[in-house]
Amino acid sequence: MVRTACGSFGYFDDAGNRDFLAALAEALKPGAKLMLDTHVLESLLPQTIRREWTELDGDLLVLEEREYDHTTGIMTRRWQVRHGAQIERSTLSILIYSYRELVERLEDAGFTDCKGYTWMSIVPFMTGANRLVMVATRA
Repeated sequence: MVRTACGSFGYFDDAGNRDFLAALAEALKPGAKLMLDTHVLESLLPQTIRREWTELDGDLLVLEEREYDHTTGIMTRRWQVRHGAQIERSTLSILIYSYRELVERLEDAGFTDCKGYTWMSIVPFMTGANRLVMVATRA
């Protein structure tokens, strides 16, 4: 079950994400490592639950709705947090790349030796993993 679609990458449109990676490459010395904690299609879609209620502390109720738009590549998450009669709402959208697309973006920005791992392990990334940690080397 996916509890989060957040990470350290994907918060801009494609051009903005490319600029972000280029700025990271510019900031790093050759040979330096970059680590991205994120989701890719192969980690997110196999586990996505569209709607989920969670009760916290007995009187706090959270509804999370998730929607993936395959035409834009954007995952949108909406929350309603209810505490008694009070309701707060928030929304987060993130552009989700495939593993291949993320590697291409990194290589275009000047990174090499892109390796993906399952989050919080040294196990190589595979479809269905709970999230991705991508390590890339600044060329």
